Order: sequence, then structure tokens, then C-alpha cells
Amino acid sequence: MSTAAPFLRRWIAQPDVISRIALLAIVWIVFSALDASFASTDIVFSVLQSFAFLGLIAVGVGVAMIAGELDLSVASMAAVAGILAVKMAGLGLVPAIILAALIAGAFGVVQGACIAYLKINSIVFTIGTLFALRGVANLLTHSKSVLLPLDKLDQSEALIERIWIFCPYVFITIAVVLAIGIVMAISRWGREIYAIGGARAESVAAGVPQVRPLVVAFGISGFTAGLGGALSAVVAGSGAAEAYSSVLLQAVTAVLIGGIGLYGGRGTIFNVVIGCLILESFLAGLIDQGATQEVQQLATGGLLLLVVAVEFVTGLESSEDRRQFPTDLVRRFGGLRRREAQT
Repeated sequence: MSTAAPFLRRWIAQPDVISRIALLAIVWIVFSALDASFASTDIVFSVLQSFAFLGLIAVGVGVAMIAGELDLSVASMAAVAGILAVKMAGLGLVPAIILAALIAGAFGVVQGACIAYLKINSIVFTIGTLFALRGVANLLTHSKSVLLPLDKLDQSEALIERIWIFCPYVFITIAVVLAIGIVMAISRWGREIYAIGGARAESVAAGVPQVRPLVVAFGISGFTAGLGGALSAVVAGSGAAEAYSSVLLQAVTAVLIGGIGLYGGRGTIFNVVIGCLILESFLAGLIDQGATQEVQQLATGGLLLLVVAVEFVTGLESSEDRRQFPTDLVRRFGGLRRREAQT
């Protein structure tokens, strides 16, 4: 814990975290000024419901990006997991959801191992698995929707039963995100992911494993995508091969808005959470104002460009800022390994 404490303090004190909390507050202030009813528990509940799915997908994408990679297969993996969960519903909804998520996590582990051992660019590799998994989804469904058994619908509805501004689905997402955040913050696996993400060459010299971090990162990405897809399919009462086709872009947008660096090694799971809340709050405000789907997409792209431009102007995405933390982490990791070898 003493080794992790400096990193925790540094993450909490990040200026980009504070700036994004301020941006989230501005979004709510502006839309509340346009419509006083926007700042209501109903809207907050709606935002958190949307966050429940997007948050699971985005946190996996965020972990992969922190490792300096990108997992483009998450949307297809979510669709396959949703179909599997619906098809396995006869085992019970909880076992079906867990099994679907574990299968997705196992696929992510294999995917990470292939990328690490074969040294294949993750974008190229996951584009291939994105299409391959869509093909698997079509084979599983014969290009038709699969429906949840009628006797399971009551249990399905329980996942979104309202508890003030929350629901069980939201609680599950919070628990999973919190667990992953702790792993990334204080575990050796998390330190390795940060180390290879922003300073790959230096991490090799420091003796940081190059395979395990990618296996863990893609395993997490696969598991969270599978869990999100399984839960959402059960809630919807059906699974389909073309489901969640837009969630990849939303997840990447949320992660970037939250402050995860494209170059790897920068940002925390808390950044991902804030990014998701900013995006979902922004979209909720647009919907409240009667914006069409096209306007929502245009505004979302504009918001992303604005955040990137502000970062560039303020220097938050400077070369020094991108590399300082992961390089420092690699040095600490190397020192830790030397002390372990001496003992």
C-alpha cells in the first residue's frame, strides 16, 4: 500500500480531473437554465441508466488505451455476449450473465495474448475480431433476434427497478468499475499496464513484463464488454447480431472526453467515469431540448473536438505531460524489482 500511496495522491490531484468535474457541472447548469425541470431526479435516473451500459464498455476501452492499445471489438463482443446470455437464460439469469461475461473475458485474454506474442497492431487485430464476432453473432441467431423466455421477464425487469436515482444495473456497474479502479490503482497488474502504456521502450529496459499487461488489459476489456452486453440484452429481453453497433464510438468519445491519453499511460478509471457522465448528461440535455439524432451526433463530435482543443491550448496534452507519469512509474517499478531481487 505504501508503494501505491504516491500514485493515488497524484491521480486524485490531477488538474484534468478537476477541469472535467467542472465541465460536468457546466453541462448541468446550462441545460438546467434552459429547462428548470432538467435538474430533476428523473433525468438523473435516466443518465445513470445510460451510464450503466456505457460505463462498462468504456472502462474496458479505457484500460486498453491506458496500456497504449485500442480494442475495437467491444461492440461485437457485447452483442455476442448478449445473445449467449439470452440463449443460456434457462440456467437462470444470474448464471447466464456471469457465464457470458466470463466467455467474453476469456476471449479478451486470448486476444491480448495474440497481440502481445505476435506483436500485431491492436487496431488491425481488433478490426478483424470486430467483423469475426459479428459473423459469430449472426451464426448464433441466424440473423434474427433471440427472445428471453417469458417466465424470465420479471427477473429481467428487476435489474432496472428504480431505487431513488439508482437501479440494480447501476449498482452492478459501480461495483465492477470500482473493483477495476482499485486493481489499476494499487495492484502490480495495474502498475504494469501504466508502465507499458506510456513508456513501452523504457519499460522493457526496466524489466516490466510485456505480455501479461496486455493479456490483463484485453481480458478486462472483454469481460466488461461481455458483462455490459449480457446485462443490456437481459434488460431488453432480446439479443441481436446488430445490437450495440454505435457503442464503440460512444465509448471512445467518453474515454477521450474523460482525459485518457491516446498515447497511453495517462488517466484513471475515475477519468472514464467522469467522461461517461459528461457525455450522457450532454446527450440527455440535447434530448430534453428536442434535438434529433443527427444533431446529437454532430454536437457530440463538437464536444469531443472542443475538449481536445482545450487540452492542446492549455498544454495538458503536451509531450512532457504525456510521458512524465509513465516514465516515473517505470523507474519506480524497476527499483521495486531490484529490491525484490536483493531480498
